[in-house]
Amino acid sequence: MEGVITKFRTEPYPSSCELARPLSGRYNEFTLPSDTQIKMSKTPAPIRGDRAVYERAISAVPGDLSVGADGGPGCPSSTFQASIDALTAAQREKMNGRTWHEGCPVPLDDLVSIHLNYVGFDDAVHGGVLVVHRKLAKETVEIFGELFAIGFQIERMQPYEDFPVGEIGASNGAVGFNCRPAEDNPKIFSSHAYGISVDINEMTNPYHDPSIGWSPAGSNGDRNRSAPGLLTADSEAVKIFMRHGWIWDGLLDPPDYQHFGKITLGAEDNPLQRPVWATQLQPAPK
Repeated sequence: MEGVITKFRTEPYPSSCELARPLSGRYNEFTLPSDTQIKMSKTPAPIRGDRAVYERAISAVPGDLSVGADGGPGCPSSTFQASIDALTAAQREKMNGRTWHEGCPVPLDDLVSIHLNYVGFDDAVHGGVLVVHRKLAKETVEIFGELFAIGFQIERMQPYEDFPVGEIGASNGAVGFNCRPAEDNPKIFSSHAYGISVDINEMTNPYHDPSIGWSPAGSNGDRNRSAPGLLTADSEAVKIFMRHGWIWDGLLDPPDYQHFGKITLGAEDNPLQRPVWATQLQPAPK
């Protein structure tokens, strides 16, 4: 299954950089009826064939802007680009025994490697890698294309297996697949073990462990502060994920500010086997 499965490339944004404008007006296809809370779809079909190619235009912003008065990042000078590739033999070898092992809920053949660019804490454009389940690969590219378009900052983006065990959190990056137990219930698999969730900027957006406090060690859970890549309920980044049917665990108790997971519904224990998948979420009406 090696070789390119899907390639994506953005076209230049049709106007000048408009980061101050809310994205809801630009992405009308994600607008929900006023009386709808969650819009669902049937479980998406898997990508079939090693060479299946899909083209998707994702808005990106050309040109340069300096950091705004609110401390937000400026526009990157290049367009967003991403490719979805099968795991290479070298990746599989590196993952085996570290982030994947026999007994994990998904086989390696169901995982893909997304190579994409993102805006770093230095406001420069960098290249990174995310490993996710193939069923969510195209959607993940769309989400990170929209994050790129608003200049959302990510400190780094490397797979879990690139770091020593227990040190990924301190890297403050964006990561996807990792076959491990859930933080709040070690008897079940984490959604990361299914390839349907991502963590973003772990040190900036920590998890609150009821027994030990904020994790990773040394992180700061205060949301009433300014920091690159900080996530809050009002963040445009959170709204982008919600428009694709992903929940931000910063809304839960205890909060996990770094975590986004795809919502699936059904009686099945395996979330990938559930018959209904959320395509859009919105805040409850006041």
